[in-house]
Amino acid sequence: MMPGKDIVVGLQSIQREFELSFADTTLLWETFSWTNDFVEVSASGDLEYVRGTNRLNIKTPDGVVESKGKGVDIWKKIDGEWKCVVGIYNQ
Repeated sequence: MMPGKDIVVGLQSIQREFELSFADTTLLWETFSWTNDFVEVSASGDLEYVRGTNRLNIKTPDGVVESKGKGVDIWKKIDGEWKCVVGIYNQ
């Protein structure tokens, strides 16, 4: 769930959304960092959530712009592998 965008569901839709974002050559990602601030795993060991913050520097025609954000991801263990089933962030 990206800021100002419709909810994107399914691997192909998520991939397409990121491809469109990276195709915009007027805004180039210079650096990106994510810090996990909190992780909690359920007692059953098959569900967890991660809360964190990010910093993104974007090269624009007017120079480098810094963007700070925060987000939450929910992970589920499916067939022995952790999969992110919900992700939301804002700036």
